[in-house]
Amino acid sequence: MTEAIFGFLSNIGFHHPIHPALTHIPMGMVMGAVIFRLVSLIPSLKF
Repeated sequence: MTEAIFGFLSNIGFHHPIHPALTHIPMGMVMGAVIFRLVSLIPSLKF
């Protein structure tokens, strides 16, 4: 099954590993969303 997927991707010109696109990018976005949410809970400072 995976050989068929990698064969298809190779045929269309995608020779790079697919692992970063499926795991690291979405997890980075999730962690970023959590951090932005936590920062949004800090009351804004008025000078």
